[in-house]
Amino acid sequence: MKNPLESIKNLIRKTWSQAPSSASRDLLELYHTSPRLDAVRIIANKCASTELFLYKKTEYRKNKNKAEVIETHDIYNLLENPCPADRELTGWTIRYFVFACYALVGEAYLLKIRQPNGKVIGLQPVAPSWVVQTPSATAKYWEIYPLGTAGGNSIFVPVEDVICFKDIDLNDPYGRGRGTSEAIGDEIQTDEYSAKYAKNLFFNDATPSAIIYAPNGNKETADQIKQSWLQKMAGFHHAKEPMVLTGEGSKFEKIAQTPTELDFVESRRFLRDSANEHFHIPPEIMGILQNSNRSTIDSAEYLLNKNVLADYLRMFERVINSQLLWEEFDKEQVLILHHENNISEDIEQKLKILNDGLSRGVLTVNDWRIGMGFEADEKGGDVYLRGFGQFEQPFNSEPIELPETQNNPVELPDLDVSQEEGEKELSEEEYNTIKKNYESKYKMLKSDADKERRKTIWKVFDARATSIEEPFRKSMIKAFTKQNELVDEAIRKACEENKDVPTAIENLFDNKMDEALKHTLAGAFINGLTVGAEHGNELLNKKGVKEISDEVRRLFNLWVDNYGLELCRDMNNTTKKKLRKALSESIERGEDLRKQVKALIEVADDSFAEDKKARATLIARTESCSTMNAGAMELYKAEGINYKEWISVQDDRTRDSHLLMDGTVVPVTDKFEVPATSQTEGAWMDYAGDPSAPAGQVCNCRCTVAPFVMM
Repeated sequence: MKNPLESIKNLIRKTWSQAPSSASRDLLELYHTSPRLDAVRIIANKCASTELFLYKKTEYRKNKNKAEVIETHDIYNLLENPCPADRELTGWTIRYFVFACYALVGEAYLLKIRQPNGKVIGLQPVAPSWVVQTPSATAKYWEIYPLGTAGGNSIFVPVEDVICFKDIDLNDPYGRGRGTSEAIGDEIQTDEYSAKYAKNLFFNDATPSAIIYAPNGNKETADQIKQSWLQKMAGFHHAKEPMVLTGEGSKFEKIAQTPTELDFVESRRFLRDSANEHFHIPPEIMGILQNSNRSTIDSAEYLLNKNVLADYLRMFERVINSQLLWEEFDKEQVLILHHENNISEDIEQKLKILNDGLSRGVLTVNDWRIGMGFEADEKGGDVYLRGFGQFEQPFNSEPIELPETQNNPVELPDLDVSQEEGEKELSEEEYNTIKKNYESKYKMLKSDADKERRKTIWKVFDARATSIEEPFRKSMIKAFTKQNELVDEAIRKACEENKDVPTAIENLFDNKMDEALKHTLAGAFINGLTVGAEHGNELLNKKGVKEISDEVRRLFNLWVDNYGLELCRDMNNTTKKKLRKALSESIERGEDLRKQVKALIEVADDSFAEDKKARATLIARTESCSTMNAGAMELYKAEGINYKEWISVQDDRTRDSHLLMDGTVVPVTDKFEVPATSQTEGAWMDYAGDPSAPAGQVCNCRCTVAPFVMM
């Protein structure tokens, strides 16, 4: 005899045993019936609510924060009202449709509606299940059933009339898209089973909770047993009482189980969490707060926007730009659509970074104001803060330990660039003669131990100087960029007024321009002086930069205001002379200047482009060493050090005049004498890189100065 229990169980067994397939009507239908796909609803809703803005592509890619939004354009009207004939299909609805379909099945389609003249005036949503054929090499069209396969005949649409959003199928990159939801088909299916079972329990689908076998009974006997069972067992006061069945072969079998007994509660919670994790949705976004705290709640929106929504939005931008904006409205590809930034910033962290940059002298007051979203102060915001009671920490604030060298000689770095182009090597006879005369005048430290000590000091100095080159280089690029804008404007104005262009450039580079450059470089100057002082402190076995006195800080500010300004004046003079020469050679005499303005601006732009590459690097290399030595010297004087020692690296890049000075010791208040040679003029220098010396003794100089204590 067939077990009736098995027959009853088969009545509630589900026949669906496969996960939904990609781009199928089943999966799209599940979106409306399965709560496990609520994550897709969150993604589609939030993405559809993010605004799109139009920019000039060049401006946006140059600086997206300063690019101006184009306020009016036909594409705005199209995206906001894509279906004029269907009022309920708003721009938000269409975008919601695209993001939901893309997340579910890896495909979304919009059909372009055109006027007779070919202009696109509408966008019609096309369900992925309506598309029965995609374009191929032999059939360059789409075959679409406008209302699905049950809606009538198909239509054939040209390739360019369909906007296709596709998540590529790695097994068939030329075929249909394939969404990520298919990967959790089993989880969705299992959850459906659990939900249906729970529903059957509450709706009582005629499935009995138990079966009582009475083989020798009849209908009358069955009714008596049922009534007796209900009378003796129903009600809370009979809970857990035993029930005795009489009769041969009588037995009881329970066939129903509660959701708790089946562990449906925990399993459905696990399936819910698995689905949310699959779409990378933080649980707090879904209202799941069991394991949450204030920190996770606050960060949930940020994580969602940054790690999930941003990728969907970039996908939408790329497709709309390439298949709509550039195909239909902007064939020159001058414009670009981009979503608003929906990633909320960590204001506290941003404020900390900006305050740090302001206090170090790396950012101006206006840099800080703009960074915090305020308008720039045109009357005095382009300044750095450098108070006497405030000392900026160096960029490379990590301490550098002097390496042991007694048993491990220091290997000098391999440098393959000549120190000063155009400088010729002295003959051996001239070099030896100058060296002999020089050594007779000054105390020289020549022992092997001294040489090894100097190598060690120089290596650490060089590492620190290299580490601070970048702030100088960036500051110079910023300065050259600003000067480039001013020069272009001066050229344009001079040409319009038919005035002498070189004279206009001469007038432009005045004291105000020198001060502006000093302000731009002030942060890098202070940083170099600070790193130099820190280096000097370590050579004096001090703890570090915090022990530098207020007097040294005051001297640093004076150095920037005096020597720093003089350096900036020299830099601007070089720039001015270079521009005057280039522009004078480019002006076509007798030709109307107004016709030459474009060519002259290009000459100036090319000159500054070269400066931002070569000169910015040269200045960074020179001034990083120079300011470090200056900072160390100010410290030595304030600390009462009596003597200083010149240290030069012994390689073929070092100037011959500096090479022979290695180990020279003089009083700290005296200047070093740099001997004249047949190739260079002599000089008196307070330290290596002294800005008062001729450029031939300073540019690319890598020498340093160390404190020396007479025994």
